Amino acid sequence: MTWWAWTLVWIVLVIVALGVMYLAVRSLWRKAKILLRELSTATERLSAVTAELQTLTGAPASAEQAAIFSDPATMRQQLKNARRRGSAGRSKGLLRRR
Repeated sequence: MTWWAWTLVWIVLVIVALGVMYLAVRSLWRKAKILLRELSTATERLSAVTAELQTLTGAPASAEQAAIFSDPATMRQQLKNARRRGSAGRSKGLLRRR
Protein backbone atom coordinates (compact mmCIF):
# COMPACT_ATOMS: atom_id res chain seq x y z
CA MET A 1 0.00 0.00 0.00
CA THR A 2 1.09 3.50 -0.62
CA TRP A 3 1.50 6.25 1.95
CA TRP A 4 -1.83 7.88 1.14
CA ALA A 5 -3.67 4.57 1.76
CA TRP A 6 -2.07 4.28 5.20
CA THR A 7 -2.95 7.90 5.92
CA LEU A 8 -6.55 7.21 4.92
CA VAL A 9 -6.66 4.09 7.14
CA TRP A 10 -5.33 6.04 10.13
CA ILE A 11 -7.75 8.91 9.56
CA VAL A 12 -10.67 6.46 9.51
CA LEU A 13 -9.38 4.74 12.66
CA VAL A 14 -9.04 8.05 14.51
CA ILE A 15 -12.53 9.15 13.44
CA VAL A 16 -14.02 5.83 14.59
CA ALA A 17 -12.14 6.04 17.90
CA LEU A 18 -13.39 9.59 18.47
CA GLY A 19 -16.95 8.47 17.69
CA VAL A 20 -16.73 5.61 20.17
CA MET A 21 -15.30 7.94 22.82
CA TYR A 22 -18.11 10.42 22.16
CA LEU A 23 -20.75 7.72 22.60
CA ALA A 24 -19.13 6.45 25.81
CA VAL A 25 -18.86 9.92 27.33
CA ARG A 26 -22.43 10.79 26.35
CA SER A 27 -23.73 7.60 27.91
CA LEU A 28 -21.73 8.22 31.07
CA TRP A 29 -23.00 11.81 31.26
CA ARG A 30 -26.62 10.70 30.94
CA LYS A 31 -26.18 8.07 33.64
CA ALA A 32 -24.55 10.65 35.93
CA LYS A 33 -27.47 13.04 35.44
CA ILE A 34 -29.95 10.29 36.27
CA LEU A 35 -27.94 9.31 39.34
CA LEU A 36 -27.84 12.88 40.62
CA ARG A 37 -31.57 13.28 40.03
CA GLU A 38 -32.26 10.09 42.02
CA LEU A 39 -29.90 11.22 44.76
CA SER A 40 -31.77 14.50 45.03
CA THR A 41 -35.07 12.65 45.31
CA ALA A 42 -33.66 10.31 47.95
CA THR A 43 -32.33 13.26 49.95
CA GLU A 44 -35.73 14.95 49.89
CA ARG A 45 -37.47 11.75 50.99
CA LEU A 46 -34.95 11.17 53.77
CA SER A 47 -35.36 14.68 55.11
CA ALA A 48 -39.15 14.27 55.09
CA VAL A 49 -38.91 10.95 56.92
CA THR A 50 -36.45 12.40 59.43
CA ALA A 51 -38.74 15.34 60.13
CA GLU A 52 -41.69 12.99 60.58
CA LEU A 53 -39.68 10.78 62.92
CA GLN A 54 -38.64 13.77 65.00
CA THR A 55 -42.23 14.92 65.33
CA LEU A 56 -43.37 11.42 66.35
CA THR A 57 -40.64 10.86 68.93
CA GLY A 58 -40.39 14.44 70.12
CA ALA A 59 -36.61 14.28 69.76
CA PRO A 60 -34.69 17.51 69.28
CA ALA A 61 -33.18 18.23 65.90
CA SER A 62 -29.62 18.49 67.21
CA ALA A 63 -27.45 15.40 67.27
CA GLU A 64 -25.53 14.29 70.34
CA GLN A 65 -21.80 14.80 70.50
CA ALA A 66 -19.87 11.84 69.16
CA ALA A 67 -17.98 9.86 71.79
CA ILE A 68 -14.77 10.10 69.81
CA PHE A 69 -14.56 13.82 70.62
CA SER A 70 -15.14 13.36 74.37
CA ASP A 71 -12.50 13.30 77.06
CA PRO A 72 -11.18 9.72 77.56
CA ALA A 73 -11.13 10.04 81.35
CA THR A 74 -14.76 11.16 81.38
CA MET A 75 -15.74 8.31 79.09
CA ARG A 76 -13.97 5.75 81.32
CA GLN A 77 -15.79 7.12 84.37
CA GLN A 78 -19.14 6.93 82.60
CA LEU A 79 -18.41 3.34 81.59
CA LYS A 80 -17.50 2.39 85.18
CA ASN A 81 -20.68 4.01 86.47
CA ALA A 82 -22.81 2.23 83.89
CA ARG A 83 -21.22 -1.11 84.73
CA ARG A 84 -21.78 -0.54 88.47
CA ARG A 85 -25.42 0.34 87.92
CA GLY A 86 -25.88 -2.65 85.66
CA SER A 87 -24.22 -5.15 87.97
CA ALA A 88 -25.99 -3.72 91.03
CA GLY A 89 -29.34 -4.05 89.30
CA ARG A 90 -28.62 -7.62 88.26
CA SER A 91 -27.47 -8.64 91.74
CA LYS A 92 -30.52 -7.07 93.39
CA GLY A 93 -32.76 -8.87 90.96
CA LEU A 94 -31.10 -12.18 91.78
CA LEU A 95 -31.46 -11.64 95.50
CA ARG A 96 -35.14 -10.80 95.22
CA ARG A 97 -35.96 -13.97 93.32
CA ARG A 98 -34.62 -16.27 96.03
